[in-house]
Parts: sequence; C-alpha cells; structure tokens
Amino acid sequence: MKDPAIVRRWRNRWEDTPRTADYGMQVLSAVLSYAVDPLGKIASNPCEGIKVLYSGDRSEHLGRREHHRAEAPEAAQEGVSIGADAIVMTTGKSRHRREVIIPSRR
Repeated sequence: MKDPAIVRRWRNRWEDTPRTADYGMQVLSAVLSYAVDPLGKIASNPCEGIKVLYSGDRSEHLGRREHHRAEAPEAAQEGVSIGADAIVMTTGKSRHRREVIIPSRR
C-alpha cells in the first residue's frame, strides 16, 4: 500500500460519514506507522499528508454549562461546582476528597 491514491479511495468509501472515515484513517495510519518504525516493513506511511474530511466545532451543541447542571440527574450533580472560570468536580473514587479543575476556554 505505497500509493496514497489507494488509501484515499479506501477512505472515500465512507465519505458520507466523514468522522467515521477520519477515524478509519487514524487507525490505518497508526498501523502503517508501526510498519515503518520499528518493523521497517515499509519505507513510509501513505496516510501522511492526506487531509481529514471532518472539521467541525461542536461547542454550539454543548449549550451553556449552567443548563447541563440543571438537567443532570441529582447523583451527577453531587460534587460539581460551575464557576465563571472553571468547572470543579470532586472525584467519587476518593470519597470527594480530591478535586478535578476543568478551566474555561474563554
């Protein structure tokens, strides 16, 4: 599989579902990278340089953080604090003694 055109044709079988096509390319590229180094079975990875099909920012689908907490089940709300700069969660595994801080991307 030395020809990138063969790889593109293979990927294009799923172009109607671009995220799936790109995921397939990621997996194939990982396998072929392993064949290049350390195995040395092929000289180069034909997946390199092939552009992804899917590009999208899904942040508009996430909505506002406050809405997620309000709609979450009570058990999921336990130990979660939503501030202006970050989401702070306590971990149940540590019996809520440890915190995880997820900074805001503002």
